Amino acid sequence: MRLLFFAERRVSKKGRLLPDNTDLSLSFSTPKKRKFKSGLGLLMLYGCLSLVFASSVQAEPIKIGILAFRPKQDMQQQWQPLTKILKSAIPEHDFIIEALSYNELEMAVFSRQIDFILTNPAHYIQIAHHIGLSSPLATLINKQDSKGLAAFGGVIFSLKDRKDMRRLTDIRGKNVAAVGQESLGGYHLQIHELQKTGLKVGKNYKIRTTGTPHDKVVEAVLSGEADAGFVRTGVLEGMAQQGKLDLNTINIINSQDLPDFPLFISTRLFPEWPFASLPQIDEKLARRVTAALFMMSDNSDVTRSIGIQGFTVPADYLATNELLRELRAPPYENLPGFTLNDVWRRYTSQILAILFTAACVIALGIALIIANRRLLVERKNVQQQTIKLKESEALWKFALEGAGDGVWDWNIPTGQVFFSKQWKAMIGYAEDEFENTFEFWKDHLHPDDRDRVLSTVHLYFEKRRIQPINATPSKLSVSSPAILQNTSQGVL
Repeated sequence: MRLLFFAERRVSKKGRLLPDNTDLSLSFSTPKKRKFKSGLGLLMLYGCLSLVFASSVQAEPIKIGILAFRPKQDMQQQWQPLTKILKSAIPEHDFIIEALSYNELEMAVFSRQIDFILTNPAHYIQIAHHIGLSSPLATLINKQDSKGLAAFGGVIFSLKDRKDMRRLTDIRGKNVAAVGQESLGGYHLQIHELQKTGLKVGKNYKIRTTGTPHDKVVEAVLSGEADAGFVRTGVLEGMAQQGKLDLNTINIINSQDLPDFPLFISTRLFPEWPFASLPQIDEKLARRVTAALFMMSDNSDVTRSIGIQGFTVPADYLATNELLRELRAPPYENLPGFTLNDVWRRYTSQILAILFTAACVIALGIALIIANRRLLVERKNVQQQTIKLKESEALWKFALEGAGDGVWDWNIPTGQVFFSKQWKAMIGYAEDEFENTFEFWKDHLHPDDRDRVLSTVHLYFEKRRIQPINATPSKLSVSSPAILQNTSQGVL
């Protein structure tokens, strides 16, 4: 640090310049002049120190920590053009890119050695939980074959010549390579898929941790050290482009055919990496950096050299948070066991549907019980009425047979007539010789009685007048009025 000393010309009280040969030392001869000179010196010293401090602050670079899921040297070189974009947008600051592993990135955050961070969503949630990062300022948009990808997923793969490794259930009892438990695309998404099939990590299969970069996972599978591997989407294609991998030797387990997603994938999609600031960064600088990131898409040369399409507004990372809660992964590893609240939060719609269905079944069951009881009561009443009717009919038949009278009954709507056995016998017919119909009875009326009887019947239907009908059919073509009057009567 250098201090600058200035010479000045003295000014009189009236504002005139003093001569150059005025002895400045005389200014210290009185207390009043000494006070003025002392204040002026302190002011000059404060200005010098302020300039020195401002220069040191301006020279201090802004550091951006990026998770190196691929080799550090490759990631460092890939993201280096970002510094030029930020420097052109914020010229008073220099920017430095630091590609770091999981542990290195966490240490840099905890010790405040970096100012901004770009990492996977699960890692971001874990760090934010412990030290309080800002909300995501932006979300990365990757690029594959000139197509923007704002989401990523996980890949489960094995060697193609492993015929015993084709389905998720084939993972049972196998050794699986993964970078570590901090990785969303290289660990959490895959174990979640396996957990849905009933396979639990540590119990049904073992994890062989390789550490970053994801290339080590691929190397472990190729060398036979692991039966299968977990990597994030894009790793296999990236290694193939670098000539490190022949995709024809790789088999994708649980391959998903997702529309508009051109990469190998075995899981569902989640939002891409968040970009966030650390607490020591002031809000104004954070906004300026974010604005510069949003403008990157206008600079095709820079985005092409980085291999991304740019950045967009922050995505919703709630799904990632819920996934970590379900897996009891950091920072939720110390949560209590699966509670009823967890069940309700996760299966709310299913529980409501089950409760509605159960209520409908219960209501239907109650209605059926009530209907069955009514049917039983009605059936009992019918049975009792039937018994009474049979008893009444038996008494009626007994009375008729005992009295020796003949009885007939006409069902007008059906035209069917009942003639008792005694009635048929009285006119000389056996029981099966005389049909129980009105037409048969009419055809056997004696010619002398036919017109009178039928006119009486018609008169009843016209005026509803009750008249005795005295007539009898006979095998003979003669009538017997005395017998008819005494033994055969009918009332309509």
